[in-house]
Amino acid sequence: REEQRKRLNGILTNLLQKMPNKKDPLDMSFLLERNRRN
Repeated sequence: REEQRKRLNGILTNLLQKMPNKKDPLDMSFLLERNRRN
Protein backbone atom coordinates (compact mmCIF):
# COMPACT_ATOMS: atom_id res chain seq x y z
CA ARG A 1 0.00 0.00 0.00
CA GLU A 2 2.80 2.41 0.90
CA GLU A 3 4.60 1.49 -2.31
CA GLN A 4 1.57 2.34 -4.43
CA ARG A 5 1.19 5.65 -2.65
CA LYS A 6 4.78 6.58 -3.40
CA ARG A 7 4.42 5.70 -7.06
CA LEU A 8 1.23 7.72 -7.36
CA ASN A 9 2.93 10.62 -5.65
CA GLY A 10 5.76 10.45 -8.14
CA ILE A 11 3.36 10.44 -11.06
CA LEU A 12 1.46 13.41 -9.67
CA THR A 13 4.66 15.35 -9.11
CA ASN A 14 5.75 14.51 -12.63
CA LEU A 15 2.49 15.80 -14.06
CA LEU A 16 2.77 18.97 -12.04
CA GLN A 17 6.24 19.64 -13.36
CA LYS A 18 5.08 19.17 -16.94
CA MET A 19 2.10 21.45 -16.55
CA PRO A 20 2.47 25.21 -16.51
CA ASN A 21 2.20 25.52 -12.78
CA LYS A 22 0.31 28.80 -12.83
CA LYS A 23 -2.88 26.77 -12.77
CA ASP A 24 -5.05 26.32 -9.71
CA PRO A 25 -3.27 24.51 -6.90
CA LEU A 26 -6.86 23.58 -6.11
CA ASP A 27 -6.75 21.03 -8.90
CA MET A 28 -3.97 19.24 -7.09
CA SER A 29 -5.60 19.21 -3.68
CA PHE A 30 -8.82 18.08 -5.33
CA LEU A 31 -7.02 15.12 -6.86
CA LEU A 32 -5.39 14.26 -3.56
CA GLU A 33 -8.72 14.47 -1.75
CA ARG A 34 -10.35 12.15 -4.24
CA ASN A 35 -7.49 9.69 -3.92
CA ARG A 36 -7.81 9.65 -0.17
CA ARG A 37 -11.46 8.70 -0.39
CA ASN A 38 -10.91 5.79 -2.75
